[in-house]
Amino acid sequence: MQQQVTFFVHIYDSIGLQNGAPTISNEAQKDWVIVPLTNKPIVRQETINHKRMNIETYVFAAFPQKSGKLEVPQVSFEGFYVKDAAFDFPNFDDDINFFGVNFHNVFGQQVPVRMKTKAETINVRPIPANSLSASWMPLNDLEISAKWVEKSKFKTGEAVTRIITLKTTGLTESMLPKITFPDAEGFRQYPEKPITSEQIVNGKIVTTATFNNVYIPQKSGKLTIPALRMQWFDVDTQKLQISSIAEETVDIQPNEEELSAKQEVALLDNKKTETPNAEISSANPSATESSTLTQDVNSLKSSLINFGIAQKAFI
Repeated sequence: MQQQVTFFVHIYDSIGLQNGAPTISNEAQKDWVIVPLTNKPIVRQETINHKRMNIETYVFAAFPQKSGKLEVPQVSFEGFYVKDAAFDFPNFDDDINFFGVNFHNVFGQQVPVRMKTKAETINVRPIPANSLSASWMPLNDLEISAKWVEKSKFKTGEAVTRIITLKTTGLTESMLPKITFPDAEGFRQYPEKPITSEQIVNGKIVTTATFNNVYIPQKSGKLTIPALRMQWFDVDTQKLQISSIAEETVDIQPNEEELSAKQEVALLDNKKTETPNAEISSANPSATESSTLTQDVNSLKSSLINFGIAQKAFI
């Protein structure tokens, strides 16, 4: 399901078809996503059954949107050819225009032509049961990469943009899955709407999507951007594959405001460290203070002995 199916529409023309192009009705496309792979038909000439034929080939990529038996979208063509008038122009060759006027067109009759491809059905297999991803992507290839817009110092509170590029082969841009970026601790992130483009390479639709994801660090230090993994089904090997961007650790530097706050905290810590030392110093007197106190006690002792009071107290 959803794998690219390429189909070719050939128009064989020996009568000079004009003013027509293949169309596919909305009803025929209801179970399909269909993209033309050529802007103009591929034209070649061949001789078939002795008739000179112009062969116009139109190429389409079709993506079935459900599994089971599906009708291949029928392609219609409406145009006309010019039937020669009932009388001849003997003076002019069939291939000559006189003064830029094709007399066969002027006097001939426009005969409408309506054609349609034959009805066909194909059997579309369902999504494999072992697919673990919410997004099913049957592809020929998937590449995913990431880079920073400015690979310089990261600072707290300052926005930095990471560019994620997703390139798929075998998927239209309308079928691209929504990418959800994993939460990154310590960051606020703001993913922007992707820019997408398509091109045709070797008959395959190659879609490129570029995502800008803005990260704003909320704190300094080493922070990690988680890995981003995408599961897809390889239609060539018929196996599930995982493409990923590895996790990345970035060193966030403090901004000026955070540096100033850290310096103030350091000063307060120093003051708290000095205050207990002062208290200890006052509780333990110096040697000079201790000597003076001893002298005062001895003097008081002598005075008391002289008054006959401290005999017993100091013996």
